[in-house]
Amino acid sequence: MKQIEKKYKMKKHSKVVLTIIVVLFLIEISYYFFKGAFFPYTSN
Repeated sequence: MKQIEKKYKMKKHSKVVLTIIVVLFLIEISYYFFKGAFFPYTSN
């Protein structure tokens, strides 16, 4: 019983980490996209 609970906790934790990574990735993409769209001359 404890083993299953531990496995579930790990799975839940990794899901949270994955969600954070995806969110940060999307923010990064949208940041560069908007920077390129609105400030094409200031972008490197």
